[in-house]
Amino acid sequence: MTEQLSAEELARVPVFPLARLVLFPDTLLPLHFFEPRYRALMRDCLEKGQKCIAVAQLRPGFDAAGKPPIYERASIGRILQHIKNADGTYDVVLQGVARVMLDEQATEDPYRVARAHVLTERVPAGGIKQGELAAVMALAESVRDMVRRSQPEFELLAKASDSPARIADKLADQLVTDPALRQELLETLDVQKRLDALAREVATLESLLRRRFNKASTGN
Repeated sequence: MTEQLSAEELARVPVFPLARLVLFPDTLLPLHFFEPRYRALMRDCLEKGQKCIAVAQLRPGFDAAGKPPIYERASIGRILQHIKNADGTYDVVLQGVARVMLDEQATEDPYRVARAHVLTERVPAGGIKQGELAAVMALAESVRDMVRRSQPEFELLAKASDSPARIADKLADQLVTDPALRQELLETLDVQKRLDALAREVATLESLLRRRFNKASTGN
């Protein structure tokens, strides 16, 4: 999806810092912009035709005031949908496009901006073994089946036809909740290592859910 990013977009991209939140490529992120500086960000994006926003997680221990430090490895999302509400706020849906390294730039705008450099993912020369992908998907499907007991509408976004990189990102987005691990997975450019880390996390989640359901069914 990186071919969708123009040199102009990468040269100066608005930055939306968020606590405990990571955007993965090819996933959707709904946002509500209510602060004046981010309303200005959206107005500028729409007026100037800038359809991309960088989403960067705030580093731990941040001070919400001023300019708290962010993780430089972040994602760029394209504005897929937007609604301006009567009170001047915006409801926005971003679609993740690419992993990037952010180089923040000085600006007179009320929001932060950066030059973005697209990060290239690496796949082993021999590719990812289909058996490994199938095993990760099987674990995820087992989690899905258990989640459906309380949320019948729950569906996995990852499909077997997706690339290994996108399978990893889509499953991470849905099944990994810890912000630190999500950031680690975002920063892991080696797709094999990302899948290995994801498989361990999903296996742990699957085991936890299975024990919980078994305990509930036996009444112990």
